[in-house]
Amino acid sequence: MKWLKNDERGQSLVLMAFGLTLFLGFVAFSIDLGWVIYHQVKLDDAADLAVLSGAQSLPENPVVAELSAREVFTENYSTDTPIQNLLLINGGNGVKIVYEYKVNLFFLPLLGKSDVTLSGESEAVVEPVAMPGHIVPIAINSITPMIPNVPIELVGDLNDPSKGNFGLVDPTSDNSLGPNDFEYYIANDYKGEKGMPQASEYIMTKTGSLGQHIKKGLDTRLAQGKNYILCPVVDFSLVNGKTEVEILGYARFKALVVTDLNGRHVTITGEFDEFIDTKAYANSIANYYGVKSVKLIK
Repeated sequence: MKWLKNDERGQSLVLMAFGLTLFLGFVAFSIDLGWVIYHQVKLDDAADLAVLSGAQSLPENPVVAELSAREVFTENYSTDTPIQNLLLINGGNGVKIVYEYKVNLFFLPLLGKSDVTLSGESEAVVEPVAMPGHIVPIAINSITPMIPNVPIELVGDLNDPSKGNFGLVDPTSDNSLGPNDFEYYIANDYKGEKGMPQASEYIMTKTGSLGQHIKKGLDTRLAQGKNYILCPVVDFSLVNGKTEVEILGYARFKALVVTDLNGRHVTITGEFDEFIDTKAYANSIANYYGVKSVKLIK
């Protein structure tokens, strides 16, 4: 009887069974938790991609923005179970998705928990570019019709604004660009070597017979296959000689043909283009001229 009393093998078996139950429960919980986390990450990624895609159609096409966001969200999450309570808010400059989705579990139903409802939201906004990473020092007159993909001639004569004139401007902080500098930066872009101006700031117009430098710079640029030029937009209506003008925003122009008028002025034939620059600084201060930036805010 004393031998039987001191035998602990039965107690060890009970402890082992209890420990094994805890271990299996922990494994089951980990599997279900991993499954839930996987779906939450996938849902968040799909929502972010959806609002970024939809916002690219703003502000011009709000209906397309909503359809695109909904389609991208559904395709990238790719599940046979529909998303519950999908709310898509489309404002004038943004797209927001609020969603709920029920995830079925594997092991927790044994404990009475069959599913988990996941929720989240994502929002992206589009704003006009206030400060791009590079420009050419040629300004577009704000009265110019900037209709995308419509051929137009920009005539470099400030006395004839009806033809959509443009003129040179010095984007540097010390107004130090000379004729050869303008030619170089027109050909290769000004990248803020002496500070990049942004919308609402003032830059100085440049006077003089610089038409040949404009033409040489643009000819070099076009020869390299770089047809697109990103330009500040200013109001030339009160310009008389060398004058400070306010940057209202930025526009992108596809130059096709450059013509020398008389050695002083140049005509550029081409068309304006809508452009999304995700790396540029954007805010609502700048006017919208077809150049915008899309970013996540939530």
